Amino acid sequence: MHPHIAVATVDDKPVVVIAMAESPLKPVSYRDRAYVRSGATTRIASDHELTRWVLERSGQTWDELAEPRASWEDVDLAAIARFRRLCLDKGRRAIPADEPDDTVLRKLGLMADGSPTRAGLLLFGKEPQRLYASAFVRIGRFRSETDVVDDRLIRGNVFAQIEGAMTYFRERLQTRYEFRGEPAREVIWEYPLEALREAMVNAVCHRDYLDPAHLQVRWFDDRIVVVNPGGLVPPLRPEDLRGPHPSRPRNKRIAEALFDAGWIEQWGSGFEKMLRACGEAGLPEPEWEERAGAFWLSFRRDILTEDHLRTIGLNERQVRAVASQPRVICRNESSREALL
Repeated sequence: MHPHIAVATVDDKPVVVIAMAESPLKPVSYRDRAYVRSGATTRIASDHELTRWVLERSGQTWDELAEPRASWEDVDLAAIARFRRLCLDKGRRAIPADEPDDTVLRKLGLMADGSPTRAGLLLFGKEPQRLYASAFVRIGRFRSETDVVDDRLIRGNVFAQIEGAMTYFRERLQTRYEFRGEPAREVIWEYPLEALREAMVNAVCHRDYLDPAHLQVRWFDDRIVVVNPGGLVPPLRPEDLRGPHPSRPRNKRIAEALFDAGWIEQWGSGFEKMLRACGEAGLPEPEWEERAGAFWLSFRRDILTEDHLRTIGLNERQVRAVASQPRVICRNESSREALL
């Protein structure tokens, strides 16, 4: 690539402007090293950044590659059997009953060069964390930013991590009941389970497994925050998720398997489902942002908490005035509940 050179005038003085477009072919080395511009500083690119660039240039995703450290002995046959049943129930992928397990994985793109791929191990491995130490979910129950009263590590394959997180939520979320005629009653969860499930499926499916950080769920008294290693896959931006947007899975094979099993209904629809579930529950819309090399997704019980009011610039007198007012939460048009 060549720079664009032009002459401009600044404060009535001529200056030479040299512009260099971003290279589409990364990494670009200088004296056999690649560098990354981060804010006002320049640093040497990390190993996982170099790997990601090479994969992007080759058109592959990290999870498609074979794992030479693993063998067929690392695959959990019971997990494959369960996947077969899920696919049969959903009817999204026809898997003949007499087809050998290794053939199934090969057709799914989860075997390569005689070894399970990284996606194959994360989906059906007996112990994926043996090779991918940070590929787990950690849920912490916080009373403050530093006071942790409960800490749960959830390991296993991708399916087990999602189910383990949902089991944790069901065991600890507050519930109430709304009667809609005898004997029917509806369970109202503190946070909508559908929204939390979509959050966990999206996080486990789309996290950056090259990043050494693990997936975190920080549960405070007034909010649940999911912190997922890695940002969105370019050119997606956080604001694009609010409306219809194309799906850009970071881990293509994992996403395909979750779709076949019925754990993803439609690619790119997860955030729409979370927004709808929170709206129907009368909760504030989820908030999300990219920060510190991660994707942060927050669910709030009440948008008018004192901490949140301070973050939007209200002074202490205004915070006390708003916090003392009655709250009205509308679950739907036929159900309104005033909370004092």
